[in-house]
This record gives sequence, structure tokens and C-alpha cells, in this order.
Amino acid sequence: MKAIILTFWGIWDWIYFQLNRMEYVSKADNLFRIVRKTYKGPDLQTQTGKWITKGDQILKLHLYNYRLAKELHQNPNRSLAIYLKRNIEHSLFGLSVFTQQLPEKDQIKGIIGTSLLNRGAERFGFRTYDVEKSFYFSIKHYLYKVICLLVHPDGTLFLKRHGKRLKSKHMIMSLDELTERYMLEGDFILEGDLK
Repeated sequence: MKAIILTFWGIWDWIYFQLNRMEYVSKADNLFRIVRKTYKGPDLQTQTGKWITKGDQILKLHLYNYRLAKELHQNPNRSLAIYLKRNIEHSLFGLSVFTQQLPEKDQIKGIIGTSLLNRGAERFGFRTYDVEKSFYFSIKHYLYKVICLLVHPDGTLFLKRHGKRLKSKHMIMSLDELTERYMLEGDFILEGDLK
């Protein structure tokens, strides 16, 4: 049943990718896809005190959930927590290198992502903010839960145990912080967040 769902998800993922004009950081080995956008939200401060304000150029991060679900489906005994630790760190290093090759990269102020999978994000260098209450984000919150159900090896049980405490959050980091942290600190590792 899950294999059938993944097949349809793969088709929808391709459509979603095209409609949002995303770019792969690296389709083969990176969990992030990005969209370059003009930021339109409230002022946000990063961990090191830098600000992202309305009108700034940002990279919107999209976690490659379909790839994540597919790999975990093929390896059902793999721990999601361990998988995320290793692959998100690796993906941030890849993203840091990727951003150095972007045209007019000096105009990009930071990276912003939104996800339910945000516990421990601060250890990666992100600062987190609660998602504003709106119909749009209410719908997205439930969509994230469906994705979590499909991605997590124990999806149904995980949501029963932790569903009420799962909150979508914005995660932000300035581009300078990304470069400094992930071009220099090759031994940085996040400790577990998903049990």
C-alpha cells in the first residue's frame, strides 16, 4: 500500500517542484531544494543577531520529503533520527557550497525553512520561530502531519504519541552564518531530536 502511495507522491512531487520553480542543491545526495524569493514577513533575528527584514532576498528551503520517504521505505529498519542527523548536516555543507556559485549571491541575506521536524534545529545553527496563525499555515500544518505519517517508520504510533506537541516552526539562518559554520566546521554534528 505504501509503495502505491509513494508512486503517486512521486508524480505529485514532480508537479509541485515545477510549479514552485525549485532548484535542486544536488538531486543525488542533498535533502534540500531551494527557491530564491523576496522575503515578505515580519523582521526575524538569527542566532548571531543578524536581521532578515521585509524586502530581503532569501533562499526558501524545502525538505525533499519524497526522497526521504522513499529511502526510508527501502530501508525500513533505518532510524529516522540517525538518518536526519547525518543527512541534514551533509546537506547544509552542500548548500553552503551551492550558494557560493549563485549569481548575485551577496544579495541573499539568509535561508528560511518551515517544518514539523524542527527539534534540535538550534544545534544546526538555526533560530526557530512559531508559525503565525492563519488558514494557510493551518492547512500546511496538517499536510506536514500527513507527510510525517508517511516518512516516519512508525508514523501512526509516532503521531499518536507526539502529535499534540508537534508544532510547525520557521527556521532561519543568515547566509554568512551558513558559510562560516559549514565551510569551516567539518566536525559539527547534531545530537538526536527524534526518538
